[in-house]
Amino acid sequence: MPTYLCYAAAGQLSPEQKATIADAITAAHSEEALAPRYLVQVIFHDLKPSDNYIGGKAASNHHIWSRADIRAGRTDAQKNKLQSRIVRELATITNSFPGDIWVYLTELLPANMVEFGQVLPSPGKENEWFRALSEDLKEHLTELDQSSEV
Repeated sequence: MPTYLCYAAAGQLSPEQKATIADAITAAHSEEALAPRYLVQVIFHDLKPSDNYIGGKAASNHHIWSRADIRAGRTDAQKNKLQSRIVRELATITNSFPGDIWVYLTELLPANMVEFGQVLPSPGKENEWFRALSEDLKEHLTELDQSSEV
């Protein structure tokens, strides 16, 4: 599952913006990386002014950082498109300058990731992986895949 950790100054993002960002990142990852929505999670962290520095000086409270652990196996073109889309979406949602939004993708081998009690499949093998799950888990993931917060 890609896990996106989003960092912003405390109070910079409203609960509504967080929900909209979570949905935008979920949609972007699902569409650009060709992964089911149920494999995408977004976690927010609020930063106090003393929590982040750039060049040894306190960072601007306008910055938004998104760091994601994703399954290895996507092309550079897919990753570039995904990152660019996330920057555009976050800039629009937060009315921010795109230069204040930083996105990092870290690739992990699927064999090094366990979610829902199962080792994750390689990209493109999600359907086979899904078919091997318990009926209860399939039902739960299907509900997640079809829902949208916004």
